[in-house]
Amino acid sequence: MDEIADYTTPSFRDNKPKSVWVVDTWKSLQDIQFERLNSSVISSEVKDDKAIVIVEAKIKAVAGEVTQKEIFYLIKQGDRWLIDELIVTDEEIDTDRVKL
Repeated sequence: MDEIADYTTPSFRDNKPKSVWVVDTWKSLQDIQFERLNSSVISSEVKDDKAIVIVEAKIKAVAGEVTQKEIFYLIKQGDRWLIDELIVTDEEIDTDRVKL
């Protein structure tokens, strides 16, 4: 979490300072015993200073194992791409309909 905080926008962190967001998020993930088992990028698109990356991930938590789709919306600030929004779903995604 410490490493990823530098790649997130304040909006993504609910305008929390990075250190507070890391602690809050870490605690939430620990509470549900979250573990990422594997993941792969299934689609991506870049347009100017915005990008979308769709990942299929298998995770494990208290409730069991599940395969989910993660839609990352990124914005470029300077030389860095930052996560600005994340949508997680277990539904099939029509990658042609998910646009910037």
